[in-house]
Amino acid sequence: MLRREQIIGIVSSWDIRRYAGGYPVSFLSGGESEGYSVLFTDSRVVGADRPGFPDDFWAYLGPGSNVGEELRAAALARAVEIISTRNFEMQRDKIVKVLFEEPGLIVGGSILFVEVGCRMELQISVLSPWSPGSISTVDTLARSISAFAPDRLYSEKTGQRMDTSQPWRGP
Repeated sequence: MLRREQIIGIVSSWDIRRYAGGYPVSFLSGGESEGYSVLFTDSRVVGADRPGFPDDFWAYLGPGSNVGEELRAAALARAVEIISTRNFEMQRDKIVKVLFEEPGLIVGGSILFVEVGCRMELQISVLSPWSPGSISTVDTLARSISAFAPDRLYSEKTGQRMDTSQPWRGP
């Protein structure tokens, strides 16, 4: 599963929703969304419905991180579960573009992964100063995407390549 891959980041949060055709996938299937999980490795991005973990989970293990063995072990366990229940997977070398729209305090954001003939959209809830989890979700997503595909990361607002040399600072 992860023998030759390095985990860059994992986000499992109520603040992420997978979209298809402009609608949340849970809406199209008649169910209620429990959030979504995204795993970034050095070779692919994998998504799955949020497992039944008791809490949201964020782990950035990419360049510049200094996490302990306990968090690494927890991240590996979550990564294995995400891979085993995945409902989308894209190889990094096949991704043409990643469009990132940062969420704000009034309007949510999005991430669009684009391959030739395929696209995957994730919506991110609005940021809330009363919910540090929403800020951790976006921070971990931004850092993970920057490490995963810095040469393919574009701003949804401007269409320009994003400067990944600076850490995400929020809205």
